[in-house]
Amino acid sequence: MLYLPINSCVATPGSDTTVSLDAAGCIEVKGYAVPHGDQGPVVRVQVSGDEGRSWTDAEIEDGGKEASKWSWVLWKAQTKIQKGKQRKIFTKATDHGGNTQNEKRSTWNLRGVAYNGYEAVVGLEVV
Repeated sequence: MLYLPINSCVATPGSDTTVSLDAAGCIEVKGYAVPHGDQGPVVRVQVSGDEGRSWTDAEIEDGGKEASKWSWVLWKAQTKIQKGKQRKIFTKATDHGGNTQNEKRSTWNLRGVAYNGYEAVVGLEVV
């Protein structure tokens, strides 16, 4: 049986938007993640505000270790990011089976079929 690979997505903030830092120099990032086939549930999601040099663990809000192995999960994180234009946010997920998104694991395609490279928000202006 062919399964789609593990994947995560940033729902907010969106690409090409403007966000404001909080007093701690962070922004809130939210999204969802899906496991690799029956290798779930998703047990870890990480977010980077510095293009992958450092990672912050997200809080898995819906599911986690108690979720069905087939379920997607919601997550959120407070992520440090520098002020400026053209900032990027990356996210990657890991499931119970040990599958983790890798930066350049698969080839991008227009429909995104079976793509599981790091999810990225691009063109972010941070004020």
